Amino acid sequence: MTVQEPAPGVVLGAYALVRHERSDGDEQHWLGRRSDSATAAVAVRLRRSTPTGAFGREVELQPWLQHEHILAPSEQIELGEWTAVVGEYRPGTSLAALAPALAELRTRDPAGALAVAVHVIESLARALAHAHVQLGAPGFPRGIVHGALMPAAVWLGRDGSVALTGFGAAQPEADPSRVLDRDLEPLRYAAPEQLASRTRAPAIDVYALGALLHELVEGTPLRGSSTDARAVYQALVAAEIPPVAAAWPPALASLRQALLAKTPLDRPRADAVAATLAGVPHDAGGRALAALVAPPK
Repeated sequence: MTVQEPAPGVVLGAYALVRHERSDGDEQHWLGRRSDSATAAVAVRLRRSTPTGAFGREVELQPWLQHEHILAPSEQIELGEWTAVVGEYRPGTSLAALAPALAELRTRDPAGALAVAVHVIESLARALAHAHVQLGAPGFPRGIVHGALMPAAVWLGRDGSVALTGFGAAQPEADPSRVLDRDLEPLRYAAPEQLASRTRAPAIDVYALGALLHELVEGTPLRGSSTDARAVYQALVAAEIPPVAAAWPPALASLRQALLAKTPLDRPRADAVAATLAGVPHDAGGRALAALVAPPK
């Protein structure tokens, strides 16, 4: 069977599509169910098949990514011109989609917004700390590196939980002469050393954590909001750490500086980041996040 266009009721292996939930670029996100069950909900992501593989090694890496703050698909299905990956269904939204609600919270309740930021970054640091020590996974004999951490890869549950997705995704072209052909969004969070090499090391994920931390607290992207790829590229090359306007607790301000260090060896490990953030008060962060993801009716 060849699927021309996904639609409710279309069967993919043992699963049936139920409801289209959103599209992110070339990827469609669906609620699905097992064909033999009326209640077993699953998350289905669909992309058109490509010669290099639509989802990279995401499913292959799943056995190494069993962690409360990681969402990794467990099955891949090739069906005609489409590739689907299937995994756990968690009602919620992406960090990218929640940006307007977070902006409103920063204005209304700065302390609450700060607690949410610390809660999100600590959760992501714990996810990365787990992945970075997983040895022997396909393509990652020295530990799994995400390589494309950005708001669209962060999933926020209605219960205030935080999970990282997209491990093992195909990496963009590393040739500096073609950098402007790359998607703009990954450039906003890339480490400077990613421009000239396809090598993946844990330090690039740590740098992206710093970019996300800056954005969550300040309310503006580390490299600005320009849609001009050349301007974002130039900011990436410069690797300057911009001044801050918001009030940062001293421990968090020092951490931001360390995460965004231009030299990879100067950045802390993900487990050290999680330990530092555990000492920054943010007990209300999960509850505040849950209220944003699933506001009371």
